[in-house]
Amino acid sequence: MNKKIIIIGHDSVNYHIGSMFNRAAQELNLRCALIDNSWESYAPSMKYLSGRAFFKIAGKRPLEWWSFNDKTVALIEEFCSQVVLVTGIFPLKSEVFYQCNKVGAKIVNYLTDSPWSKQNSCPIFIKNLPKYDCIFSTKTALTPNLVKAGAKQVYFLPFALDPLLHRYLPTGESQHEYSQIPDVCLVGGADADRINFINNFLFNFKGKLGLYGGYWHKNKQLKQFSHGVVFGDVFCTVVHNCKINIGLVRRANKDGHSMRSYEIPACGGVGIYEDTPEHRDLFQGYPEYGFFTSPEDLADKCNWLLEHPVEREQMRLLGIQLIVTEGNTYVARLKTILELVGK
Repeated sequence: MNKKIIIIGHDSVNYHIGSMFNRAAQELNLRCALIDNSWESYAPSMKYLSGRAFFKIAGKRPLEWWSFNDKTVALIEEFCSQVVLVTGIFPLKSEVFYQCNKVGAKIVNYLTDSPWSKQNSCPIFIKNLPKYDCIFSTKTALTPNLVKAGAKQVYFLPFALDPLLHRYLPTGESQHEYSQIPDVCLVGGADADRINFINNFLFNFKGKLGLYGGYWHKNKQLKQFSHGVVFGDVFCTVVHNCKINIGLVRRANKDGHSMRSYEIPACGGVGIYEDTPEHRDLFQGYPEYGFFTSPEDLADKCNWLLEHPVEREQMRLLGIQLIVTEGNTYVARLKTILELVGK
């Protein structure tokens, strides 16, 4: 592809969406300029109490936000890309959109969270929505909200997998101790709705549970199951070697699926997924015991599956067959974005 693209997204670590799209751009031989908008990269003031206080009163904008936007405007003018891709909820100055229009660049957003949730609420970003040429949302449930907020074009574009990060590791390639991996695992942060869900799940669950992610250790009832945050090869090893992975969505975020929906099969893991229309569409032909509707239903199905290894292996193989394809990579997602923007 003979295109130039600017990506505005997190690139401080390789598992962030901005970083994955950057690798996808390289694979497609695009001329790419990446602007890392992670706090670690552009906002050192966030390390300090005074900086975080300013961030709160300034509408989720750190001290460096104004100079960051000025540098972004200058890059758009200099680089003259056809597309500017912003990943996630990040407020921008109006001058950024004006400059895109001036040089003939389409500015689009790959929206991975709900800007109306309590955790992610960002009024400036919501005001920006009508200025984007396209919004690509990972949540079908957000479409009416985005249209009501003035978005010109909204497309559903789900999460994906990155073969560099999400892969099956042969025995011996990871140094993580297999014997320490519990029967059933949830990899993800301790959101409030997840804490309630897992506490209810434990009333009927008979196996060993593992919780991998931030803040589980801070909950008195669940800290005994916390194994900390896992990345890279350790993440792949846990997902592949536990007997069942819980594919729980974040209700406050309007999720119908999550990043784990793709990453679990990509790592060769067995997944049991929350029963949503998006999961049903994604895992067509998956057995009924591969979906759950409540904590009690999940506990019953996990208890049954732990006694049925043949059925678990069938789920693992079917998940790989359905998900691990070129069409479900971030390269494919970037191709889709460029094709729809180009119409």
